[in-house]
Amino acid sequence: MITGKELIRAMEDVSRLKNLSINEVVEALEDALVIAYFRHMRIDKKDRERLKDLVKAHVDMTTGEIDIIHKKQVVENVEDPLTQISVDEARKLGFDAEVGQHIELKFDPKNFTRDEVNIVQQVFNQRIANAQKEHKYEYLKSLEGTLVRGRIIGVEKGMYRGQPTLKVRVDIEGVDTMLPPEEQVRAYKKDGKIIGDTYKRGEWYDFYLREVKRIGKGKGNFDLIISRSDPKLVELLLEREVPDIGKGFVEVKDIAREPGKRTKVSVLSLDSRIDPVAVCIGPRGRRIKDVQRELRGEKIDVIRWSAEPEEYIKNALAPAEIDNVEIVDPEHKLAKVYVHHSNVKQAIGEEGLNVKLAEKLTGWHIDIVELGAPEETEGGGVNE
Repeated sequence: MITGKELIRAMEDVSRLKNLSINEVVEALEDALVIAYFRHMRIDKKDRERLKDLVKAHVDMTTGEIDIIHKKQVVENVEDPLTQISVDEARKLGFDAEVGQHIELKFDPKNFTRDEVNIVQQVFNQRIANAQKEHKYEYLKSLEGTLVRGRIIGVEKGMYRGQPTLKVRVDIEGVDTMLPPEEQVRAYKKDGKIIGDTYKRGEWYDFYLREVKRIGKGKGNFDLIISRSDPKLVELLLEREVPDIGKGFVEVKDIAREPGKRTKVSVLSLDSRIDPVAVCIGPRGRRIKDVQRELRGEKIDVIRWSAEPEEYIKNALAPAEIDNVEIVDPEHKLAKVYVHHSNVKQAIGEEGLNVKLAEKLTGWHIDIVELGAPEETEGGGVNE
């Protein structure tokens, strides 16, 4: 049988090796002892809940002594043997008891059978594992809303909403989690290059940790909601790469994103000496290239935010050159943008993406009006 000193030493070793407080280790052992006691006394699960405040284990970390105590009320006639003891029985056990009092019956763990000792070990190990998971939960909860680094550990083909997709498993800080299909950015070919995420086993990515939420019962059970498609990912990458954003000198105002293809970001300088677009681009474009590299080639337009809608809309349509912006209906946010016919294609963008993102960024509906064509008309969309 293990001595008190050996028990204390073993508990301290578990505390150190598992990176848990000694109180957490003691609590795990006490829980395990109570469950083994219930098994020894053949107390079924439905009765255990009502006994949780009456049956306690105590581990003395000074002496290593273990006590299991079952508190019962002294009564004249026993109706519930799990919570009551007769006054005659209490006196036979050596208690100077009176009806109405409570006495503490001690159980010696040395009376556990081999199977019950195994139960103590199994429950203790499970409680320790749960405590470690709870520490992991608290740590990751503190990272909610930030960037986290993760490695792809599994990829399987599947179906999502009737479409072929990938089941992507990611290791985040030792936690195995899924990257939902709607949070993925799928790769595609353009001009002979692969653009977007390929999700191959062993690849590392930055993810936006949107939420850490508990699942099921008990501590230590949680799930991570991560994303590669959320616009917030771009904002956090810029914050990491651009010191002036991190320090609060430059503010990211709005983001419009078509994941894997293009993102428009508007920025505002809170210091008149700082050009917000220039500091985001960085020397020789280094900063924005680092962000694009993490986004696997996704194009990023950084534009200057403005409180004046005409200027903001004009900036948002970059890199196209805009002749004029006319506010048609301020209440419903309708604007006409006049563009020379040589710049119309660029203003609209491939598959209409440039104007679509500009609308999303500014919150205005933009009607492109072509100038300089043989015949000009006005109407919805692009006029030729």
